[in-house]
Amino acid sequence: MEVPVASSDATVWTEVTVPANTGSSIPSAALTDLPSAGSGGVGLRPPTTQVLGTSPDIVWRIREESPNTLELMELSLDKSVRNSGLLFIFDFPLCPFASVTLSSVRSSQWFIYEAVALTVTGVLCTIFLKVAKAAHSRSGMSHQSVLQRDLSAELFGLRKVTSFAASSDTLCIGGQSGLVICMHIGTKAEVNDQVFELKESEGGLSRLWGGLSLRGKGAAAVKCLAIQQVSGASLLISLHEDGSLRVWDLVQHTRQFHQVVVPPAELSTLIPRQIWVEDTYVLGQGLKIALLLGGNSSGIEKAAVILVGTLRLVHGDGGIRLTEFSSQKNFYVGEGAVLNCKLFQGAIWILHRSTEGRCELLSASLDDNFALQSCRLQESVVEEQLFYSSSDACDDLLFSLNHIGMDFSEMMHDAVPCLFLRRLLQPGVRQLTALKEVLRARKRRLSDFEISSLTLDGLRKEIKSSIDAEPLSFRSYLQEWVNLSSNYVEAWRHSNAPYVLFADASTGSVGLVRKNSVSVVRSLTRLEKLVCKGSFSSVRDPTLALPGDWEGGPTDPLVLSALLRCMENISEHLGNVALGVLHEALMRPDSYPFQSLIQSLLLILDLGYSSFDTGQENVEFGVDEIRRKIHSHNQRQRKFSLRMLQCLHSMRALAGSWEAALDIICKYVHYLVLPSNTLVPAANSAAFPLGCVFTKILSHASSQISWTHFEASCNLLLLLSYMVKVQGQVGLTSSDVTRIQLHILPHVQESLAVSFLLHWLTVSFAEVPPSEDCSLQLSSLQIDSGPRGEKVQSERLGAGELALAEILASAFLETTNVQGSEKMDSLPGPDKLQNDVRRFVGWLLIGESSDEGSLSFSSRAITLSSILLQHGQYGNLESFLNAVEHFSTQQQLSDGVASLNGEWSARLHLLGICSLARAQSLLEKNTREKHIGDAIQCFFRAASGLGEANKVLQSLFFVTGAQPQLPGKGAAAAWRLQYFEWVMQLFDQYNLSEGACQFAHAALEQVDEAVRVSVVENSESGSSTVGAVIKGRLWANVFKFSLDLELYGNAYCAVISNPDEESKDICLRRFIIVLCDRKVSQTLCGNELPYGVLFSRVEEELVLKAQNSELTVKGNLYKLLYALHIHHHNVARAAGFMYQYALSIREQGLPKSRAHALSLLQDELDALAASINALQLVEPYNGFFSCGLGWPSSTKRRRVSTDRSSESRLLVERSTLAVGKKVVECDQLVKEHAFTSARVQLIHADVKHTSLGPNIEASDLVVLLLQHGLYEMAFSLVFLFWKESSQKRELEKAFEIMARKCCTLQMQLGSAGPLKFSDDFQLALTLPSDSSPEEDGEQQGDLSLAIRQRSKLPLSAAAKSAWEALKSSLEKYGDVHPKLKTVVAETILSVDKDMELPLWLIDSFKDVKDARGMSAASRVADPAALLRIYLDHGRYVEATYLLLEYLQASTRVRPSDVFKRKQACGVWFPYTLVDRLIHSLSELRASGNAASRNEKLRISLQNAVLHHFDRIKRDSDDVKVLAETASNGSRCSANQKSLQVGLNTSPVSDRLRPRNLLRRPSSLLQIPDELKPRLRPCEDVAC
Repeated sequence: MEVPVASSDATVWTEVTVPANTGSSIPSAALTDLPSAGSGGVGLRPPTTQVLGTSPDIVWRIREESPNTLELMELSLDKSVRNSGLLFIFDFPLCPFASVTLSSVRSSQWFIYEAVALTVTGVLCTIFLKVAKAAHSRSGMSHQSVLQRDLSAELFGLRKVTSFAASSDTLCIGGQSGLVICMHIGTKAEVNDQVFELKESEGGLSRLWGGLSLRGKGAAAVKCLAIQQVSGASLLISLHEDGSLRVWDLVQHTRQFHQVVVPPAELSTLIPRQIWVEDTYVLGQGLKIALLLGGNSSGIEKAAVILVGTLRLVHGDGGIRLTEFSSQKNFYVGEGAVLNCKLFQGAIWILHRSTEGRCELLSASLDDNFALQSCRLQESVVEEQLFYSSSDACDDLLFSLNHIGMDFSEMMHDAVPCLFLRRLLQPGVRQLTALKEVLRARKRRLSDFEISSLTLDGLRKEIKSSIDAEPLSFRSYLQEWVNLSSNYVEAWRHSNAPYVLFADASTGSVGLVRKNSVSVVRSLTRLEKLVCKGSFSSVRDPTLALPGDWEGGPTDPLVLSALLRCMENISEHLGNVALGVLHEALMRPDSYPFQSLIQSLLLILDLGYSSFDTGQENVEFGVDEIRRKIHSHNQRQRKFSLRMLQCLHSMRALAGSWEAALDIICKYVHYLVLPSNTLVPAANSAAFPLGCVFTKILSHASSQISWTHFEASCNLLLLLSYMVKVQGQVGLTSSDVTRIQLHILPHVQESLAVSFLLHWLTVSFAEVPPSEDCSLQLSSLQIDSGPRGEKVQSERLGAGELALAEILASAFLETTNVQGSEKMDSLPGPDKLQNDVRRFVGWLLIGESSDEGSLSFSSRAITLSSILLQHGQYGNLESFLNAVEHFSTQQQLSDGVASLNGEWSARLHLLGICSLARAQSLLEKNTREKHIGDAIQCFFRAASGLGEANKVLQSLFFVTGAQPQLPGKGAAAAWRLQYFEWVMQLFDQYNLSEGACQFAHAALEQVDEAVRVSVVENSESGSSTVGAVIKGRLWANVFKFSLDLELYGNAYCAVISNPDEESKDICLRRFIIVLCDRKVSQTLCGNELPYGVLFSRVEEELVLKAQNSELTVKGNLYKLLYALHIHHHNVARAAGFMYQYALSIREQGLPKSRAHALSLLQDELDALAASINALQLVEPYNGFFSCGLGWPSSTKRRRVSTDRSSESRLLVERSTLAVGKKVVECDQLVKEHAFTSARVQLIHADVKHTSLGPNIEASDLVVLLLQHGLYEMAFSLVFLFWKESSQKRELEKAFEIMARKCCTLQMQLGSAGPLKFSDDFQLALTLPSDSSPEEDGEQQGDLSLAIRQRSKLPLSAAAKSAWEALKSSLEKYGDVHPKLKTVVAETILSVDKDMELPLWLIDSFKDVKDARGMSAASRVADPAALLRIYLDHGRYVEATYLLLEYLQASTRVRPSDVFKRKQACGVWFPYTLVDRLIHSLSELRASGNAASRNEKLRISLQNAVLHHFDRIKRDSDDVKVLAETASNGSRCSANQKSLQVGLNTSPVSDRLRPRNLLRRPSSLLQIPDELKPRLRPCEDVAC
């Protein structure tokens, strides 16, 4: 049977262009009539191969569609790299001949090859190649040089070239003229490049073309040439047109033999057409030659016969002498053409192509009388797998799918595509060239590069896309797939047409060189021989020979023949489609149980197909068509039933009874069991790396054998089930039925299951391991005890180049001595290959030993699974183990479910690992969660069967020799405890915390029992200590996994449940750190966590972390502590932690960055505000807390250096904020809050933040605030930090600064002389008394903004804002300190004595009434102070006007208010100031400065004063009169007394009398208009 070896798809090709540098560009006339068919071959191996070492084979091909390209492909058995190939592209087409030989040139690193090809222009090209010797070398085949030689002149004498032949150093060319020219090639041509002809010996020698010329007399045209090495001599055998056979000695250049071949009488009409010579010559047996006899036509022969004869050779002293040629045997090939023939090792191999175009490989032994036997080629395998031979494949497929219970939706979207795709892409069937042709016909045009770069998934998508996604009906959808399969089979046969046979006499290997692949032939197994022989006719038939180990009677062959006929009837009735559907359904064990599938097929055998009563078929077929099909199926079913009954009765009759027949069936069942041999481990086996040619051969051959066994098992199983069903019709007794059901069927089912599983391993491609592969983690667990093979190469996965069986074959070659004493330096022979495959299958079934405990395949599947697991085949392994589990659960395997050695648990354990690994690589959430759930379920189920007796599962994680973690022997609980911990670690390695947490809880449940049993010899305290340690470790893991899952409540419960105090502290610390890092620290402040006694620990950890953390991080821990204590109603500690946070910020200092500094100060401000708010929640007598800075110890990591820490501590302690107090009250916090708020506002006002450190004095801060227009903040600090006299002193400083600032801004207006207020500015400075509070608020609110942006405002606007701020501040704080207006006035005049005072300031010294005529209740009038200020600063004119204003106001009293004027006055008249003013006016008159004006003012003032005194005198008299006449004497007396006191006394400051006695004028002095002041007069001021 043909076994694929290598394909062009899996070959890395390198193109090499060979330009023509010699000869003519016109084709030679001698080479124009050569056939254009493709050709190929395998390079020759010289006898010196053993000396040179193991050399790979070189396959060459010249395709008919590209005749100018020579393909050379390396075929090495022991290289893990892809096959390398060279494409030599010539300028002209090549002749259909090439030769590749191993050169005699020695090299320590390379094998040197010589390839020879001839172009149609007559140019001989010699190509020198080199191939690396190292088995694991990544270097492929490469070319060294190309030599060209023009032979057009030499070929001219041949007229037409008819044949070629070549040896390792000689090339012979025969022509139509009967001549044969010879020349040396390769390295020998460099020494002797002469060309010579052959001639009859009696003609002598003559020189021709610089070489030897030997011409025969009247030689006929040469038809065929062959070269053979015989005892050191190189013989050329030529067949001529006249049937003559000549033999020439190429060394002596003489003819050694000449004879005309005469066919036998029965073949007299045929003439010799071609010869083939035996590859090896056996001394004394002669040289065997095969002659093809055919008719005169050169076309396809109607009856081709191959005549095998022997050329006798006599060895003498003078050399070899050929005596005669005698015919030995004839082989009738039949109609068609013989493509190639090989003779070696006493057998003949013929490659034949029939008239229908089908190729077949025939073979026969030359020593026996048997006829030619056909070898099954790969074409038949492809046709069988793709249902090509079935005429009604579509109907059969539709009926089979319906009978197994699939619905149309599932069939269209899943079952049908998977059925065809799995078979199209399986090893040995997939051919990219054929697939490209099929897709191109369906308008899916892909280039060679595109289709070769596609993965398996990509190929599946391309094939699916070529199928109509919306068919008219389901049957048309099936027909699309059937048509695609048929087209693919035809394309496959075209793209894999056989070219030539090749054989290696040293190993006996036979193979085929195809158009796109290379294959070898293997021998058949016992079952294959029985199945292929078919029915038996009689005992004397020689083909009835049973295997040598068959023990039975003489009628056994006949009974066996009847049994095979019954199985064949079932197979023909169901067809290949039903078997394919059954195989596909077995791939889905969860959806389609095995027993239900068998019952569905039995229903078909019993009743036939019954699908035409559905509405689907009524739509697709007409009524007549349906009736015809039903009638046809019914006829077929009746014929099948009759034929089966006849065969069964015949089988019972031949056997004599059903008991005897069942005995023979039992013997046949033993042949269904896959062959297996006991293997011995090899100490030093040769290395066969993964993916080499030999592993592919083993995989393909095992696939063929397992499929044959699967098919035979299915047929026998259906036959036995059918016999039970029709037991009454065939005469089966109840005992016979019981024997079939209990003893025979289980073995058949086991054979079917094992063959199915092995076939699945050979047709399933290796998958690409996940990117995050856990093979490294699994390697640390040492899940298998065998040697670790080479990992699957990532570049070869995903493209369908490696099957799972190849991975196992590599491990098989590493662990067993498969080679024996023979060397594997070339392809194995048929028998050798069959023996190797038998050993490989045996290794797959039972391993390396034949112990009774290891004979079960379910047990062996665990070891195979561990090998696949090492290579990351998680998906494939999961499917494989599911299938094994399904068959075991259904008890199709003999061991069943309840395996005593733990195989069931081990399989579940491996399934869990696979599901876990697949879940890690999946992205879809739902699928990922499903695999995680499956893994958890498998691990728990595996643990249920774990115990001390479960050696299989224990070996998966204790094979390294590690002892159990618990002392003592332990028990089931101890094993489960360690197992759960192992699985927990596995889940943790995959970052699947949910599953790990479950197994940690499961391990906790086993601790008490495990410790109680394990610690038997220790005391109870020791047992509790061990249990506490284990529980502490497990609870710590539960805590970790809960944190990973963000289940913080569960994590905290794990902390408080931990019995290990040290572990509990570590977990608690980690709990707090993680919550803070994840920004979910608010969880600590909720009601979900029951702190209890751990509250102080939590607080301690938070404090420690807060002190050693950066203050700029998000989620500050001081804030967390504040929230935690607020939630637990501990207000004082909450305020303390926020205050400590503020101190920490202050300790850190201000950074250079303004934005950063502003952020820190804002945080400090917020902290102080939070602390204040907290203290305000309690009663005032409890509104304090201990300062308690709590500086960390020196062992803890500090955020700042020691020097910086000490400096900051001293800075805080000596500050004016009294930070160092033991107790901090709310008032102190308010001060600090205001202080910090002032610093923040100054930074906003563009003050350099580095000058605003915490050590700045409060007074300096107030000055900065005032300078930058932050008046409200400045006055707030003044009222907070100073009291009583100090407060008044600071207020005076503040208003002095404000007044000076106003003057400075006013002076910037640019007046040349003494600054005067303009009318507009006076109006701006004078706020109307009836202005609304809202307007005042708006103006005050915009004050700071105007100050901050003063550089952008006009100068007058800045001055206006300053005066307005001064006015509003004086009105707001003037009542606190009455002298503030005096300070303001004095400051203004001290800046510039000529500056006019604002009207609102002057009015503040007067008792000005509002619009209603009422005086301000809170305003204390002091005009005397204003008068004194005027006098102190030389403003005599304003002083005079002020005094005159008051004096004149008293004279303008209305008659109705005369009584009011005569009441007692609460202000003493400023006699001293008046006297000083008059004196100053007199001095000004004497000085001459404005003398006339001053004199007028003095006179007016004197007159006004005298008039005032006179009026007072009159008023006093009037009061006395009124008092005497009043009815209430006492009251009048009191008023009189008070009035008298008021008239005769004066204030302390004015106790001195005027120097000059003022006389009373007769009338009031009139003041000139030009001297009247511009100030508006007061309406009524009482003096």
